[in-house]
Amino acid sequence: MNSSSRNFSINTYCSHKTNDAIYFNLADGNLPVLIQRYRISHVLFLGGIVNFSILNQDPKKAEHINVDCTVRRIEESIDCGAVPVYFSSESVFDGTRGNYTELDKPTPIFSYGIQKYTVEAFIQQKTDRYYILRLSKVFSSLGSTATLITSWLDQLARGQDIKVAEDNIFCPIHIEDAQRFVENLVGYAEHGIYHVCSPKAWSRAEMFDMVLEDYLRYSKYSGTVSRMRLHDIKGAEMLPLNTSMSSDKIEQATGYRAASFEYWARTIVREMLRK
Repeated sequence: MNSSSRNFSINTYCSHKTNDAIYFNLADGNLPVLIQRYRISHVLFLGGIVNFSILNQDPKKAEHINVDCTVRRIEESIDCGAVPVYFSSESVFDGTRGNYTELDKPTPIFSYGIQKYTVEAFIQQKTDRYYILRLSKVFSSLGSTATLITSWLDQLARGQDIKVAEDNIFCPIHIEDAQRFVENLVGYAEHGIYHVCSPKAWSRAEMFDMVLEDYLRYSKYSGTVSRMRLHDIKGAEMLPLNTSMSSDKIEQATGYRAASFEYWARTIVREMLRK
């Protein structure tokens, strides 16, 4: 949440308490009170159920939180005069061709993507003052966080067998670059839909090969790598193949360009293995 009058942000948490945040629950939050008390100008909606195993185990709960409760809170923010900033996903696309722009009509093919697009459609029907930010896969440099590169490094260090999809293509973005885009966009650029991603698409196998190549400069790997089709991997049968997106619009709006996956892969491997 951002306040235009004093230019600060109020952080919130739900299940994981943090000292610099206040408790907020999408299901029963007191959003209008917070907006009025702190004179909030923009409300960033990042919460929800994103774990695919939980989505599959309890689809009704996921639908309730990701759609019903989210829509209710977004409507409250709009009614209070605040601009909703909704973090959507590359999953709104069916993945049949890739390089999607903001002008392409979403055609989601699995539950999470459908939920995201449902909320997008509600926002666009409700107001013209919004930001919809479609995130590509976001990763970080923290060894304690199991994201794209750090997860692979952990598997390599443990000598675990690894499966990578050769036909799964996207434009991953480091969390620092995603944050920079958001900071330069919200409240400054024109309202609308923006794709938050890096400028170049890679297959998951290509990305893994970069990580493996650098890893082997510092250490050995005793496991086996299986290169497969995404839909042959258990649990990924319904996922879209190519969700790569164009970053042209957000780059033009912010004057910023995200670093490539290759840069971050080499940087993270070097920093983690030199410790």
